[in-house]
Amino acid sequence: MKERKVTGHLKEINGIYHLVLNYYDENGKRKTPSITTKLPVRGNKKQANAMLKYLIEAFEIPKENKKANLKSYFTKDMLQKKTQNKDITIKNVKKTNRKLKNKRIKVYKDMLFSDFMIYWINATQNNYERNTYGTYLMQINSNIAPYFQEQEITLNDLTSFDIQDFYSYAFETKKVSANTVLKWHANIHKALDYAVQNKLIIENPSKNVSKPKKVQFTGSAYSQDELDKLFQVAKGDPLELGIYLAAFFGLRREEVVGIKWNAVDFESKTIKVGTTVTITNINGKMEEVEKDRAKNKSSYRVYPLPKPFEELLLKLKNDQFKNKKIAGRAYNYKYEDYIYVDKLGNRIKPGYITQHFALVLRKNNLRHIRFHDLRHTCATRMCVKGENLVKVQKWLGHSSITTTANTYAHLDVLSKIESANMMLDILPDSLI
Repeated sequence: MKERKVTGHLKEINGIYHLVLNYYDENGKRKTPSITTKLPVRGNKKQANAMLKYLIEAFEIPKENKKANLKSYFTKDMLQKKTQNKDITIKNVKKTNRKLKNKRIKVYKDMLFSDFMIYWINATQNNYERNTYGTYLMQINSNIAPYFQEQEITLNDLTSFDIQDFYSYAFETKKVSANTVLKWHANIHKALDYAVQNKLIIENPSKNVSKPKKVQFTGSAYSQDELDKLFQVAKGDPLELGIYLAAFFGLRREEVVGIKWNAVDFESKTIKVGTTVTITNINGKMEEVEKDRAKNKSSYRVYPLPKPFEELLLKLKNDQFKNKKIAGRAYNYKYEDYIYVDKLGNRIKPGYITQHFALVLRKNNLRHIRFHDLRHTCATRMCVKGENLVKVQKWLGHSSITTTANTYAHLDVLSKIESANMMLDILPDSLI
């Protein structure tokens, strides 16, 4: 007999949201009753989802082969064309979420694959960094689970063809890149390996799927002229410090935000990079994740502190001291250990850097690049000045020379000039 767990999904019929339940009756027969919400698809997804969550929690599987009466779970107000009292369903959703939080999900081979994916990522979340878990969870909730839920494919019935069809849908309908599909595939593969290990299925169907080839990404970089213009327009801007740190040291966004005052040694004139602040989305709620350690051993690095940076940081420290006096009780002392805070002591958010950087470029008619491309600009300037890839690797904190070579091999021209000159003696004096 099938497990009597109730699931459900939204279905669009003629521009209206319908609620569709999925369960097995006492004889093990699968049932999929549905009911209209009378809500137009446009602008009502949140309300429709709230109604679906309420129905799933409230629904009781009929006994003695009786037909499910979904209408009985709703009042007239909840199913009228323009719902007046939206708090009815939202309130029930909050109540439902509290119950589900303490409810243990039962795992079985005939559960929907979409439900299994959500179970898997939550069951294994402690194996990942918080921000990595958030990324995986968003990929599953936003893309993988909705597709397979609509197909109503169970874990036990899932085939390599089903997965292949999903990738085709991702390319043709969602218009995503090959690298994005590869990331989704990695999670599907790990989840199915977990199912095999726990004897829910015999073999992993994702092993037989034809994966797309990874496309090597090449970031943009500013020329020295463009960089000079950027430094000029950034003068006095809240992003000025971040731009300098990214362009000169090649720091990542999370490294820029994560630097603390105890990492700056004015006596030995060094600055350490190792603490990070990242942002992640956990079930629709944005979280900032602070880590007092680097991404890996090579990401932890110590830089010399050149005179211009020493002067800038001393001025910044003095400014923060003044801001504390001016703001008084309004000052936020929670982040006083960090160097990158605003006038009220609030730590600069990673998302602000991305958004404000784009605004600075647009406002000043500068060519659009990502903030992370300042890191590529740093590497490019090093290569142009004759530094070899090994030195670039150490400066940027790459875990291996392979990473550096794959990303910047096309820039390593100057280091080959000496080799070219040495090889000239194998050629005749003239080639014409």
